[in-house]
Amino acid sequence: MRPPIQVFDGNNNVTNYTYDKYGQLETYTSPRNVTTTYTRDYSRLPLGELKQIQEGRQDADLADLLRAERPVAEREPCRHPARPAPRVA
Repeated sequence: MRPPIQVFDGNNNVTNYTYDKYGQLETYTSPRNVTTTYTRDYSRLPLGELKQIQEGRQDADLADLLRAERPVAEREPCRHPARPAPRVA
């Protein structure tokens, strides 16, 4: 396991990240001290299979879990209010 990473914002609030021995994100602790834990199973896939996301005391629902694991290109387009959504032919 590599050492934890601390990131400070402009207000000196700290965000902490820890990683497992394979370099995958294991925990994320927000500046409000809420820890999100990512649990992976390495028994079947070499890069691990994300099994659970737990934020604070509640588990994320399955839709959030699946959305987090999809590549960026497959995620829903950004709905920025200043720009209209792209049209698909």
